[in-house]
Amino acid sequence: MSSKMMVFTGNSNRDLANKVASRLYLELGSAKVDKFSDGEVTVELNENVRGKDVFVLQSTCEPTNDNLMELLLIIDALRRAPDLDRTRRRWRTQPGHGRPGIRR
Repeated sequence: MSSKMMVFTGNSNRDLANKVASRLYLELGSAKVDKFSDGEVTVELNENVRGKDVFVLQSTCEPTNDNLMELLLIIDALRRAPDLDRTRRRWRTQPGHGRPGIRR
């Protein structure tokens, strides 16, 4: 049975996030929070978060700018996350909504 609650974190205090998640009997949500070679932050979610109660644990201690940007980008990625199940149903049931690259 999957939980309706998920916990994600950035790079500021992963140990604390792991401890909080384990106290809630959860695993941390799978996300890749990294930096490009020019220093820009990138966030990639590896889980479906639609319909879930999602919490983000991220401190804003030093380096404040980096940690705050990670937090904002994680929240943005969570808000923009597609509902993969709904998208797949639309591909199957609605004419004209076939998968890109597949001709009918």
